[in-house]
Amino acid sequence: MPFIGVQPADIVLASGSIGSNVIDSDHYVDGSIDTAHIGDDQITLAKIASGTDGELITWDASGNPAAVGAGTSGHFLKSQGAGSVPVFAAAASGAWKLLETETASGSAALDFTAFNSSLYSSYMFLIENIHPATDGRDLWIQTSTNAGSSFATSAYRWVNTENTVNPAITAKGHENDSAIRIMANDNTMGNAADEGVSGTVMLYAPENSALVTMFTSNIIVHTSGDNAESFTGGGMTAPSLVVDGVRFLLDDGSNMDTGVIRMLGMVK
Repeated sequence: MPFIGVQPADIVLASGSIGSNVIDSDHYVDGSIDTAHIGDDQITLAKIASGTDGELITWDASGNPAAVGAGTSGHFLKSQGAGSVPVFAAAASGAWKLLETETASGSAALDFTAFNSSLYSSYMFLIENIHPATDGRDLWIQTSTNAGSSFATSAYRWVNTENTVNPAITAKGHENDSAIRIMANDNTMGNAADEGVSGTVMLYAPENSALVTMFTSNIIVHTSGDNAESFTGGGMTAPSLVVDGVRFLLDDGSNMDTGVIRMLGMVK
């Protein structure tokens, strides 16, 4: 501002010389607030410029902030190596993706409904140390056609081969059962602290309504008689149905107290 006479000397203003909330940002030189004058943890989400839903923040080869564009539903974040911005991309066909995990904890059934016929062709269930609450039980499978609202209790076909020390091999099967029996020895699985069942179950093209939905299984059991038994077999639904739910349960409806089953999908 203009002045009369001699220009006054510059002085340092004390904190009490300026009122609170009186200096507007217009008084700052553009770009004059440096890093040292911004406190740690002071930039909130609300202070970040708006972006596009689904984008991620990264840094480019020059070390400058950059945005990873939102990918397509079902795509994965893919690294392109040091110096390149990652991208969202479809998984390579033939890859397995973990879709759902169910943990037994006094559970009468473990149900799986993470089916997506546009992304996955077949499914695998990894059974890890399922332990029954009561002794001498078998693990069964039932299927749903309404995303798990209900599960069929008839018209299952299955065959199963039991491998034991004595007798060596026993084959069983059924053409119209209440479930697919992946353990077909009747009252097999023990419930001592170190007993239970593990294995794999494969489910093939469940969205194909022109064909029956088929399963194969490979199971190892620590039996109620403190022996090792393995079961290899398969089963199918009848008639042809689009399956979009799978249930694991014990033969008498009793509980599974511990153990995990994981569902993986084969990417098309």
